[in-house]
Amino acid sequence: MRKGVFILCEKLYGLRFSELKDIPIYHPDVKVHEVKESDSRHVGILHMEFHPRDAVELPSQIMENWAIEPELLKLYTKHYKTGEAMPNDLIEKLDKSSLFNQGFMTVLYLAASILDMDWHTISAPTNDIDIDGFETDAMSSIGLMSEIIA
Repeated sequence: MRKGVFILCEKLYGLRFSELKDIPIYHPDVKVHEVKESDSRHVGILHMEFHPRDAVELPSQIMENWAIEPELLKLYTKHYKTGEAMPNDLIEKLDKSSLFNQGFMTVLYLAASILDMDWHTISAPTNDIDIDGFETDAMSSIGLMSEIIA
């Protein structure tokens, strides 16, 4: 996984990473890398740990858009026994599967946006509002199916 992240960062941003072994670390799972521009100018020192205690949500959201690009998949996905890159037919299936359920997800995103707008356009005081009732009414008013509302 680290190799894939580094390859992606090099291709997208021109950054290069080299592991440093002589830097103090706060946990044995941490790996330290020097980050350089493509012209070898020093950018910084990166402490990496692929565990939940890291604050990685923003980078993961950005990087996940690139992680399944066929060119990158071939660079970092390897068969656990043979070491061979992921076959093209499997990459194509993975690519097609990314479209599964997109209509449903779009409905969820739009419903959440509409609900957010309903909350932000309340003109009366809300000290004693029935939150569940308000949200159920808002979603029912746009015809959202009850299975999603619940």
